[in-house]
Amino acid sequence: ARVFQEWERPDRQGGVVAVIEKGQVIFKRCFGQANVEYQLPTTPQTVYDVGQLAECVTGMAIGMLVEQGKISTSDPVKKYLPNIPSYADGLTIAHLIHHTSGLPDWYELMTAAGWNDGDVMSVDHIHNIMKRQKQLLFEPGTKSLPSRTDYVLLAAVVRGVTGQSLRDWTWTNIFKPLGMNRTLFRDSYRETVENRAYSINYHYRDGDLKGADNLGAVGSLGLFTTLDDFIKWVVNLESPVVGSAVVKDKLLASGKLADGREAGFSYGFTVDTYKGLKRVYKSGNWGGFRAAFRYIPAASFAVFVFANWDYAWNDPNICADNAVDVCLEAMLEKPAAPPAPAAGERKPVSLSPAELAQYVGEYRYNGTNYLLIALEKGALVYKQGPDGYRLVPMGEGRFSFEDPNIPVVFAFSKGPDGKVSQLSFNAGTGEAIA
Repeated sequence: ARVFQEWERPDRQGGVVAVIEKGQVIFKRCFGQANVEYQLPTTPQTVYDVGQLAECVTGMAIGMLVEQGKISTSDPVKKYLPNIPSYADGLTIAHLIHHTSGLPDWYELMTAAGWNDGDVMSVDHIHNIMKRQKQLLFEPGTKSLPSRTDYVLLAAVVRGVTGQSLRDWTWTNIFKPLGMNRTLFRDSYRETVENRAYSINYHYRDGDLKGADNLGAVGSLGLFTTLDDFIKWVVNLESPVVGSAVVKDKLLASGKLADGREAGFSYGFTVDTYKGLKRVYKSGNWGGFRAAFRYIPAASFAVFVFANWDYAWNDPNICADNAVDVCLEAMLEKPAAPPAPAAGERKPVSLSPAELAQYVGEYRYNGTNYLLIALEKGALVYKQGPDGYRLVPMGEGRFSFEDPNIPVVFAFSKGPDGKVSQLSFNAGTGEAIA
C-alpha cells in the first residue's frame, strides 16, 4: 500500500490498482475520482480506456485462432487482407504479431500529417494514410519496432477470418465466457460507455485539460475495461479457462527475428528480464488515460494500474515496477555497487548560458507527452510542473541530474541544420526518444 500513498486523494482524478499472486487477489484499491466535473468517485466498476493493453487481448484472440487452425502465422498477410498496399506484400502474420513488420506507426504518420489529439481517427483514416506510404521502414524480420499499425491490421485479420469484428468476436469468445461484462472494444468514437472514467491531460502551461478520445479503430487501442473485469482476465492468464496453456505460452514467449535473436515481443506483450526475473509487461497511454501491466511468471505474480490522468509523478509504470520491487524483494537481484570512476573518466564540464540555451525547449514523446527543458539561473533545468530539477553537463550534449539518486541521463542530438532537435533518455524502462 505504501507504493500508492500519494494516490490517496479523494479530491482529484485517480485510478485503480490490483495485485494478483498465484491466481488470488492480494491487493485491490480504487483512488480519486472517475469524473472531476461531476465529482463521481472511482469504483471497481469504473470503465477505463487502457491504451495499448488492447494489444494483449488482440494477441490472445489471434493466438486462439491460430490454435484452432484458422490462421497460420507463416501465411502472408495478403491472404487475409488482399487490399493491403503492394509494399507490404512480403509481410506474414508473424511479422505483425511480433512487431517485426517494418510498418510505420499510424499515429505517428497522422500527427506528422497535421492531425491533432482530439481529431476523429477512424480505421478508414488509418488504412488511407497507410496506402499513401511507399515503403517499409526496414526489411521484415530483421528488426523489431513497436507499431500500432500491426495490431490494427490484426484486428482486420480477425474480421477476415471469422466474419466478426474484433469487438464481437472477443465478446463471444473471451469476455462473456470470463464474465467480463463491462469490457469491450469500442469501435465507434461516438459510442457512449456506461460508468466510464473521463480523463485529464496535464500540460505545464495550461494545467488540467479534458482528455480527448475520438478514436474509432481497435486492435492496437480501443479496449475499455474495469478493475474487476481485468482481474478476471489476469487470473485466466495464470490458469487458462478461456484459451489454453498453448495460448498462454504464446502470450508469454518472445518471437524471433530472422537471425534467431529474440524480438522482445510476444502476442501483444513486451518480454524482457527485470532484476534477474523474466518479465512480461505492457504500458498504455491514450487520450489522458495511462495503464501499466506487469507479470512475473516465476512468481505467478501480476500487478496492473489504470489511471485517468497523465501527471508524470504518478506514472503507472513506475508504480507497477515499485509494486514488483516491494512484493518480490526476496526474489529480485540486488543492484551491484557502482564501479569506481575510471582514470580519466569524463567529469562535469562548464558550459556558458549561451551554450546551454541551445538545449532549451519542449520535447514531445509518446505522441501526447512533453518534456520541458528550461534555463534558470545559468543552469539547465528539467521542469516537471512547478518543480525544476537541475541538470549537470557531462560532455557534448549529455546531462545528468544534479541529484545522484536520479540515474537518468539526457542525451541531446542535432539535426542536419546543426540545431538541437532530439532528446533521448533512459528512465529505467528502456530508452525513450523525444
